[in-house]
Amino acid sequence: AGRPVGLWLIHPNAVAVEYDQGGRLVYRVTLPNGGQSVLQSADVLHVPGLSCEGTYGHSLLHVARENIGFSVAADRYGQSWFGQASK
Repeated sequence: AGRPVGLWLIHPNAVAVEYDQGGRLVYRVTLPNGGQSVLQSADVLHVPGLSCEGTYGHSLLHVARENIGFSVAADRYGQSWFGQASK
């Protein structure tokens, strides 16, 4: 009847977000026994993390690490720039 009958949580590491030959979004799930199953997007409630395009979420830890690294690099560059300008 098109109504949900259950909700199963799937660990993100077991899911690959892909597009099939027709360009439709599908989810390839690695099962506990090592097999694989392909789920159609209509059968999946996908809650992505931070994302630029809405399909592939980024790890919050990775985003935080990149931001901290950028901040440190910008700080060092600023110190070098203004340190040389005062001479």
